[in-house]
Amino acid sequence: MQSNPGRGTTFRVTLPVQGAPEVKDAPRPPLAASEPGRRPRVLLIDDEAHLGVTLSVGLRQEADVASVHSGSEAVRILLADDGFDLILCDLMMPDLTGMDVFEQVGRERPALRGRFVFMTGGRGDGARAQVPRAGARPAPGQAVPSGAGRGAPAPWS
Repeated sequence: MQSNPGRGTTFRVTLPVQGAPEVKDAPRPPLAASEPGRRPRVLLIDDEAHLGVTLSVGLRQEADVASVHSGSEAVRILLADDGFDLILCDLMMPDLTGMDVFEQVGRERPALRGRFVFMTGGRGDGARAQVPRAGARPAPGQAVPSGAGRGAPAPWS
């Protein structure tokens, strides 16, 4: 601690570096292709087209990626095709929120509920109000209130 009258006080805290605890026998969501020899299929749902392009480029070596730019288009596709291994879904979209998509699809295709991972660039209360529930997961690094979601998805198999 360093204190200078009229200038303030500085506290310096040093924490030891530790590795992440090893988790054994943790349940893993179904991110690998559901059929042996088939590449995983990813549906990317985001109203910002440039973000979809960026994520698609990053994922295309690992999976077959399809992108849609609205929640209603995503619902239509997911009700017609339940073969996606991972669904990356923006929470804040103009036509339907990510949770609206999750709930509409989950009613008709409950097996897809555990394949949703939510993401958002939103930082306000609107994004917090859409925190994943009922078997959904926040994307790694998302700011979510404690106790929300079920953790990060497992890496590709």
